Amino acid sequence: AGKPKPVLTREPAGEIFEGDTVTLSYRQGAPVHQTDRSSGTGAGYTISAAALPHSGEYWCRAGRGANRLTHNYSNAVKIQVSARFSTPTLTVMPGVSVWEGEAVTLQCGAQIYKQGTQLQYCYIKDNGNLRGAGSQDQHSIPAAELRDTGSYQCEVEAAGTGLKKRSGSVSLTVKGESF
Repeated sequence: AGKPKPVLTREPAGEIFEGDTVTLSYRQGAPVHQTDRSSGTGAGYTISAAALPHSGEYWCRAGRGANRLTHNYSNAVKIQVSARFSTPTLTVMPGVSVWEGEAVTLQCGAQIYKQGTQLQYCYIKDNGNLRGAGSQDQHSIPAAELRDTGSYQCEVEAAGTGLKKRSGSVSLTVKGESF
């Protein structure tokens, strides 16, 4: 008589997004093996912060010794990790070249794919965080100065997950009035 086949299940059963915790459980104390060769032992295998590369098929096997014929493989469980929010896009208004004294607005746009996700925004100039930038999707420079010339990015974080995505760089040039 063949050994009972281990049964592998996953939690949550529904859609999985970046940053979610995913637990694979099975009814035998066997390791879980995955296509990227990571594994867990004991009663389950946990992905504490799911990322897009975690997508794939998972299964467990039960058995003793190195002889594969004694190992009993479970059903395969598919994991498809979806993006929680998009990579942000930074827009500079009214444009990337302005005169000294003009008002400039940095607009950081990101699309939310998982309902209930709260986004926090950080604005970066020449690789240093900007003063006064916070959890707003835009940052204003009321009157541009020559020193505001530089390379800008915005970074978006899903609150409570540690998941961050950064926009591409946009160069702003502030031109001086010539008298």
